[in-house]
This record gives sequence, structure tokens and C-alpha cells, in this order.
Amino acid sequence: MGQNTEKTIQIKTQLRPAIYSSFQCIADRCQNNCCHDWNIRFSKKDYLKVKRAPKTPELEELARQAMHRLPDGQRTLENYAEFCSGTGKCAWQQENGLCALQLGCGEETLPLVCRQFPRHKLNSPMGRLHSLSTACEAVVELLWNTPEGMEFCEDMLPKQQWYIVNGDNNLFFHPVLMSTSIDILQERRFSLSRRLMILGLALETVRNQGFEKFQPDEWLTRVHYLLSEPSLSEPLERSKHNLPLYLAHQYRTIFKICRMRKGWWETLVNRVGMVEYTGDYQWESTYSVTEYQKKVEIFDDYFGDISYFWENLMVNTFYFLAFPDVSSPEKLWKSYVNLCNLYSLFRFTAIINCGESPSQEKLFEAVVMVSRGMIHNKQQMALLQDEFFNNDSSSLSHMAILVQG
Repeated sequence: MGQNTEKTIQIKTQLRPAIYSSFQCIADRCQNNCCHDWNIRFSKKDYLKVKRAPKTPELEELARQAMHRLPDGQRTLENYAEFCSGTGKCAWQQENGLCALQLGCGEETLPLVCRQFPRHKLNSPMGRLHSLSTACEAVVELLWNTPEGMEFCEDMLPKQQWYIVNGDNNLFFHPVLMSTSIDILQERRFSLSRRLMILGLALETVRNQGFEKFQPDEWLTRVHYLLSEPSLSEPLERSKHNLPLYLAHQYRTIFKICRMRKGWWETLVNRVGMVEYTGDYQWESTYSVTEYQKKVEIFDDYFGDISYFWENLMVNTFYFLAFPDVSSPEKLWKSYVNLCNLYSLFRFTAIINCGESPSQEKLFEAVVMVSRGMIHNKQQMALLQDEFFNNDSSSLSHMAILVQG
């Protein structure tokens, strides 16, 4: 198939996780309310709607405090402005926890993200994807309470909601790549780190041959072979003993997130070591491999085997972000690198946040904060993703170090 051949397909179905209908806000049980400690971004349409809504003088002043356009280099139609709550609670939130904007101007005035969070909807060649964000603690709790693993439900869209997808041929490889990748992530015969390596071996084949030569049936045969021959991924698993490299990467990542989001991340970086910016995009970090290994032991002793939870978390993340990116073989591989980086950061942050006294609350908090700092900050995610490639650290062997640290 030629990569530049345009095709269209009519989408008539929608997909959602089985847990989607079980979501309920946990209200006062939530440690990190969605109106606290992160900047909530929204479109130009939503910005103008809030700005033009009739308001009392008090609400006009709150709007001035709460809402800002993004800088010129970051501003797009979909990411145009934000409610700034990075130094505390959103300026709209009252002492009773209710939203002054909603009370004063009506729910329809709220940006779409505020009305729908943590629900997310995306049109794709796979169908309309309904998903839940792990930036919400109630969603993380649902993943924790689903030890049998995530399942998905598919049904027909109402006819008036059918839509057309236009694009190059490789766009229509997305359904088989996405569904098979999720199957690999849920293959419980292997550790999750091994599953990520098998996924890398499978996607590396697509990256190397390109979409012009991609044959789904041949690729599925390759995936079956990878899953039936464990010896193919064993060499990658043996490359996991480079904790200094792993820790250096994690500290640099957290330091960069600290620069963009204050508060919780600054507290966390003080727990994991010293990171100093020396100029010219260089950092010096001081840390103890021994101390980190002790924290890993404490974490694992407390929680035991929670591999099902990490699996659910990564399947949900993969689905929420509609991975993999099939725009090009290079972007497909970048999306895989991004997935490995997210898994690595989720687990590392959870271990450090739990420290000497682990708890389910601390584990959930770490997942929520990584989700807010990375998954809901596409610019930050892209910068870190590009760093792998600029530093020649995007190889499958490097990913093995990352996911097994």
C-alpha cells in the first residue's frame, strides 16, 4: 500500500473501558482535588465564552486573577488559555468547595474540560474512544479495584453521530496496532516490564520496515511468535542492571517538571536527592543507589504483588492517549518511548513518594501527580520525548533499563 494514498472510512462505533460507567467523584475523600495544584488548559472558544459571559464586578476580578492566555509560542486553538492554580487552589473555588464561575454564570459557561473531567472523548479510526484520566484519584481507585484486568465495551453510535476519517493508508493500521498492543500489555504470562519489551520488539519491526511495506497479517504472526518464544526478549531483560543511569534520568525528569509545576514536585525532589542546573541544558545530580534500593524493598514488602495495578494503569494510559501514533514510523517509535518513560516515572515517583511509610493514599497521589504533570501537559511530554532522541537514548535496550529500574 502506498503511504501517500488518501482513503476515507465511516466510523459507526464507540469504545469505552468497562469501568467507565462506574466512575463517581469521591468528593471530600480526594487528596488532590481537581481544582488544586495544576494549571487547567482549555480552548480559545472556551476562553472567549468565559471572558464574554455577563459577570458581577466580583466575578470579573476573579476572572482577571484566574484566567490567562498561554505565551505566544505555546498557544494553539485547542490549548489557548488556562486557569492558573499551580500555587494553590483555583481562584474560582470558594471556601465551601463550589465553583464561583458555575454558580454565577451557569455550568454551560465552564470550559469543556471542567464540565467533563476526568472523562475524555476522541474520534479515531478505531472508533470514538471514551476514556478516563488518571489525573483523577477516583479513576486510579477504579484501576486498583479491578484486579481481573481492564475490559472494553463496543457499541453502535447513534446514526447522527457517525463520522468520517480521512487520511493516508497508515492511519487505518491504527486499530490493529492499538488493539494488539493492548493485548500484549495484558499478557499475564510475563512480567509487565517483559511485556513492554515484547511490545517494543513488535513495534520496532513496523518502524524498521515502514508503513509502505506493513502487512497486518504478517505482523500479527510476528507478535504471536514473540509471545510464544520468551527467549527472544530475555536478552533485553538481562540489561536491567544500570541503576545509576536509571536514577539520573528520573531525577532530571522530576527536576524539569518541578520547574514547570511548583509545590508537590519541589517537595518530592527534595526526597530523592540533589539536582542542580549547571547551564547549557546540563544537570548535576547526587543520589544514593543503596537508598533507592531500600525504598524499593519497603515498597514491595508493603504492597506485595500489585502487577495487575501497573498493568491497568498502563493499559488505561495507552488507551487514553490513543497510542501508538501512526503518523510516521518515527512517531510510532516516539509514542512507544513515551509509554516506557511514563511507566518508569509512575513507578519511580510512587516508590519515592511512599518513602519509609508506604500507603495506598501515597501511591494514588503519585499516579495523579505524574498524570497531571505529564499526560495533561503535552508540551512537557514532547520535550522529554525529544530529549531521548537528541541524546541517542531511544534504543530498545535503553527502554529496557528504563522500565526495569
